[in-house]
This record gives sequence, C-alpha cells and structure tokens, in this order.
Amino acid sequence: MKKISITEPNAGSDAAGLRTRAVQDGDSWIINGNKVFCSGAHLPGTVIAVMARTSEDKHKGLSMILVPNTTEGVDVRKLDTIVRRSLGTTEIFFTDARVPVENIIGQPGDGWTVVGSHLEWERLSLAATYVGNARTALDDTIRYTKDRTQFGRPLSSFQVLKHRMAEDECEVEAARLLVYSAATKLARGEKALKEVSMAKVFAAKTAFRVATNGMQALGGYATLPEYDMERYFREAKHGMVGGGTNEIQHSIIAKQMGL
Repeated sequence: MKKISITEPNAGSDAAGLRTRAVQDGDSWIINGNKVFCSGAHLPGTVIAVMARTSEDKHKGLSMILVPNTTEGVDVRKLDTIVRRSLGTTEIFFTDARVPVENIIGQPGDGWTVVGSHLEWERLSLAATYVGNARTALDDTIRYTKDRTQFGRPLSSFQVLKHRMAEDECEVEAARLLVYSAATKLARGEKALKEVSMAKVFAAKTAFRVATNGMQALGGYATLPEYDMERYFREAKHGMVGGGTNEIQHSIIAKQMGL
C-alpha cells in the first residue's frame, strides 16, 4: 500500500513551504522532519511517498521519496480525529531516517511536478466520494422521513421537508455531473484543473449541506452514533478541508478564469 505525505504542521495550503529535508549521503537519503494528516500511514506494509526539500528553491527544490513505514527513524502516530475513524490519519516524525537513493521518484526537484499531476486525480476521486456520501445521506433522510410519523402523518408529507429534499436532489445530481465532466476531460488526456476544482468544491459543499439537512430532519436521533447521519455530517465537514480547502479550490478556479 502506498500513501502520499505532503502536509506539515506549518505547511498546509502552502505546500511548497514545507520544512522536511532530505540530504543525500552516498547511496542514501537521510530524512528529517515532521508530517501530519497522512491517512493510513500506520497500516502494515505501507510505503509513504514523502515530499521533502532537497534544495532551497521553493518549488524546484522539492522531491518525492518513497519511505517504508518500518524504516528506522520513522515514528508514525495515529491521531484521534472526529473523521476517517475506520482508516485513521497520522502524524509522522522523521529522525535521520535513511532510505536508498534510488527511492526517489523521478529526479531531485521533480516533486512539485509529481504532486501537481497526483492532486488532480486525488481531488477528482475525493469529489466522487462526496457525491456518493451526499447520495447516501439523502437516501437515509428520505427513508427516515417516510417512516417517522408526527402529528398523525409521515414527516415526508410536510412541505418544508419535501422542498428541502427536492433541493438536495438537484444539487446531488449537479455535483455528480460536474464530476463526470471533469473525469471525461482527464480520460481524454486533457487538462482539467478548473473542472476538477469545481467538482471538488461543489461536491464538498453539497455533501455538507445534505448532511446538515439530514441532521435537522432526524432531530435528536441524528446525534446518536447508531444513526449514520452524524458520521455523514462529520465526514462532510472534513471534505471542505481535506485534499485542498474550498478556499484554495476557489483560487484555482479564479486563476483558470484569468482573474
């Protein structure tokens, strides 16, 4: 299993500001630094693709190096987060971690280019998961409101809830089509930076809105762990940050618009 690790405590949206360093020593790279929010890095058999600084140039000084999580000097600690509990996300400490020089992906300084191509696919896959999460949250809301009776009739018969769910249905479908549009361009080998960011930001907002409406429809039961809605709500909020914040996506879209 392979995981990519870019984010650091002081380098999130400004990924090129990372401080983890890799210094070549003969036939090895020696890595020192600290990474955070690398999901699944603690799992057995995992190899971490670590973005590290190999020279002082902000972008061209970045390289991607493969580091098995069993490497001496690598300390992986699972974080107690409110999201991704089934997989888990981690903080990683590198203290003179030594790996073979051939573990570098491409050439020294290729890291920023490698990440650029990776993030486009990662964000598209995230957008697709948000659409799936929103669809599931809405389906659960519909099922609950049909089964739950108040004032002598099902909740689904009340106009305020019907209209809210109808609006959710429109947005879920729109998010799905945005994902398909971006995926089609990438499948054709075309650039889709704007389309991917549009799909991700819209799908993340949709998942959060649908889950929020679901929480409202389920009322007090939505706060209980035996109902899945509270999990949809937590995961949807994470979607507005993970893989590039909504604000960063807006900046990418605006740049592609020539603004």
